[in-house]
Amino acid sequence: MFAVLKSILDFLREIGTNLISDLIWVIITLLIIDVRLKRQEAKKWRPAKAVLSKQLLKTYFIGSEASYYVVAPFLILPKSPSPIPLERIALELLQKYSRQLERCHTALEVSNVALDAEEMSLVSEFLESADLLNGRLKFLNSMLMPQNKQVDFICDSPIPFLQKMEIVASHFRKLFPEQWYDFNVVPQNPKHIDELNNAYEKARFPASNLFLTPDSFVYREGRVPCVPDIDHLRRIPTGNVPVGLTIGVLDTTT
Repeated sequence: MFAVLKSILDFLREIGTNLISDLIWVIITLLIIDVRLKRQEAKKWRPAKAVLSKQLLKTYFIGSEASYYVVAPFLILPKSPSPIPLERIALELLQKYSRQLERCHTALEVSNVALDAEEMSLVSEFLESADLLNGRLKFLNSMLMPQNKQVDFICDSPIPFLQKMEIVASHFRKLFPEQWYDFNVVPQNPKHIDELNNAYEKARFPASNLFLTPDSFVYREGRVPCVPDIDHLRRIPTGNVPVGLTIGVLDTTT
C-alpha cells in the first residue's frame, strides 16, 4: 500500500516539476516575443519620432535666438557688418518663432502615436513652455516699438521657459544625436542659457525700460507701467505704486 502511494507521489512530483519547467519556458518565450514586438514597433515609428524631434529642436533654438535679440538693442555689442537694425532682426525672429511653434504643434498632432507615455508628457511640457515663451517674447518685443518709449515693461525673464524646453530637447538629443550637427536645425553659434541670462541681467533697468521682476519696479513720473498678465500685476508691491496709478496689462495672446 505504501509503495503504491509513494509511486503516486513520485509521479505527481515529476509532473509538477515538468509543468513548472514548461511554464518557465513559456514565460521566457512570451517575454522574448514581447521585446521583439516592442523593438519592431519602435523601429516602425522612429522616422515619425525623428520628424517631431527635429521640429522640437528648431523651435527651441529659434526661441533662444528670439529671446536674445529682443534685448540685444540694449546691450553694448560689437559693430556688425550687417546693416539690418537689431529691432528688425528681433521682430523677424519672433515671427519665425511663432510660425515654427505652429509647425511643432502640427507635428505632434501627426506623430503623437510614435511617443510613449513618458515622451508624450515631455513634449506636452515642452509645448506649454514654448507657448508661454511666445507670449512673453511678444510682450518684450513691444519695448522696441518707437511708440512705447515712455512705457516701462515689467515681467519675469523668459529664460526659465527655455530651460524647460532645453530639458526635453536634451532627451531627444540622446535619441537622434545626428540632428545636433545639422545646421538647418541647430545654428552654428547657438545662444546658451548662461549667455541669455547674462544678456537679460545687462539689459534690465536702468539700461532699458525693462524691470525684470515685479518687485523691482520703480515708478518714474510721466511714464506708463505695463505688465503681460494679471499675475505680474498682483505681484507688484503696493509701496512701489502711487495711489491712483493705472498699470496696463498688455494682451499678448493675439
